[in-house]
Formats: sequence, C-alpha cells, structure tokens
Amino acid sequence: MPEVITQTLPCPAPLLGFMIGRNGHAIKAMQATSGATFYINDSDRVADFNIEYVYMRLRGTPQQVDRAKRLVMLRMYNLTQGHDAAAQA
Repeated sequence: MPEVITQTLPCPAPLLGFMIGRNGHAIKAMQATSGATFYINDSDRVADFNIEYVYMRLRGTPQQVDRAKRLVMLRMYNLTQGHDAAAQA
C-alpha cells in the first residue's frame, strides 16, 4: 500500500474564496489534477503579521501532495498578481 501523508499550507483568508472557486470548481480541478485530497476548515483561522490565514490540509501520496502544493502556490501567485495589477490600474 502506498505511503499517505498530510501536509498543511497557510492560505491568506481573503484569497480563500478565489482558491476554492465558484461552486468549488477551482479546488475540485486541483484535486483532480494532483490526485490529493484537500481539507479546509474555515473556522480554523490564525492571525500572523496582521494577516489572517486559513490552513489547507493536503492528503495523498508524497507525489500527489507535492503536485497539489505546486498547484496551490501557482494559483495563489496568479491571484495575487491579478490583484496587484488591478490595484495599480
């Protein structure tokens, strides 16, 4: 049986809706692409450096979790770049 691991990533609370997507479309796509399962507990929030974070837990084989982390980080990067461009306009 393959090894199953769980890793946690912080997600800035203001980006959580964008990370999940309308009707969960974005997170479902990331789960399907990576093979990992995503768990998000919106009530589990932590404030650090004046930013509120929600933790995303990724579960699967090490390869699935690694791919899921890359997809999450890429989506966060793309979202923040879009917000920065909109704020400068």
